[in-house]
Amino acid sequence: MPRKPETSFELKTFIWDKAATIGNRPEVILRELENELRRLRKERDFYEEAPDVRTIKRIIEKDINLLSPEVVIAKLPPHVWYLRDDYEAIKSWADKNFKESPYSEELKIAALIIASNLEKIRSAPPESLGDPFGHTIYTVGEKVYGGWWVYEDRAKLGDVDRTVAAELLKRLKEEEEFPELADIDDWEELKEASVTEDFIQRLISRAHRGNF
Repeated sequence: MPRKPETSFELKTFIWDKAATIGNRPEVILRELENELRRLRKERDFYEEAPDVRTIKRIIEKDINLLSPEVVIAKLPPHVWYLRDDYEAIKSWADKNFKESPYSEELKIAALIIASNLEKIRSAPPESLGDPFGHTIYTVGEKVYGGWWVYEDRAKLGDVDRTVAAELLKRLKEEEEFPELADIDDWEELKEASVTEDFIQRLISRAHRGNF
């Protein structure tokens, strides 16, 4: 029986993010991963299969610890660092060697893309916000991650990495500058009434300040 290919770094990142969020629960994470794979296959050509529960457990407990500190700091959000056996050493190393985490640049980019998407959605007439099948989507949040066109295909919404966006939301909720985000756990829950021009400009300004 042929051996299954090694799980991609993209899927491992999703698994680590879920483990850091909901705990080391491979069965639950597998269900979440299968939902994510269905979404990815709708958005683009993505043929990778979900690893089994045993492999997910290995990815959480072993593979995360095989990464170099440089890769962990540059490629993974800080809340995932907790999965490392040497978390305190990783955090100390990052604090010592980086005034601003390299991940901060990804958060900045995500904030700017989200702000741009929200501006396009606000400016578009309702009839231009249908999905590719002609259904109308009335909630702003359903489009915040991109993958859609507005203005009769004249303006494409930018694609936003969901893992980075989740970390961005977590950090912005800790700041008093964005009360609109206090009661949501996902950008998809953002209500149209909250997406004002003032909110968008505050998000842009915060992105340019950096130091997330």
